[in-house]
Amino acid sequence: MKNRLVMGPLFTQSSHENGELSDKDMAFYRERIKDVSMVIVGPAYIEEGGKTMDGQLGIHRDYVARKLH
Repeated sequence: MKNRLVMGPLFTQSSHENGELSDKDMAFYRERIKDVSMVIVGPAYIEEGGKTMDGQLGIHRDYVARKLH
């Protein structure tokens, strides 16, 4: 690790309707990974009916979660 800084989870409220990361999400995280060693993403739902907020990240399907790698 380049340092001991960790970015805590933040809710960006900008994921797509299906839970997939948006370009806005990606830009947000790319900007922050320059200064920290680890990023903890905000709240994510793990099953289809688990979404609680608009713009929430979903990891309920492999095709949606793939962008997190």
